[in-house]
Amino acid sequence: MGSALTTDQNGLRHESPPIEAGNAARVVSSSLAAMRRSWACVAAPVSAFLLWCLFYHRWPGTEAFRLPTAYAGRGDTLLMLGVAKGFASFPAPWNLQVSQLNAPFGADWNDYPHTEKLIYYAWGALLHFFSAGVAANIMLLI
Repeated sequence: MGSALTTDQNGLRHESPPIEAGNAARVVSSSLAAMRRSWACVAAPVSAFLLWCLFYHRWPGTEAFRLPTAYAGRGDTLLMLGVAKGFASFPAPWNLQVSQLNAPFGADWNDYPHTEKLIYYAWGALLHFFSAGVAANIMLLI
């Protein structure tokens, strides 16, 4: 195989090295491997989502998806839903006071350490678009 002449963007002509059959096969196999990796990056979250829906019998758009996965009496579900509702008003991270909770004076959470503030802020943002149960299930999936 001979070498080919190529022209760059400045109009200069350069002699490119010849492409051997072995090099072309390596280029094709590396691009196929990259495509397989990208499919794996898509297939893993999709399969995890489908397995979660099958296990909990909750499919998006159904009535079951509107309920949190663990309802009252099983753990701290109501506490977590309340914390998410408190963070939906986007309080300052250094001053966690929520006037909607703990009537009539409001909740002061400055004494309680919240190490997962970023998670609660994301959950609170979802509460602006979805109901509490749907937002809880989305956060569980994330």
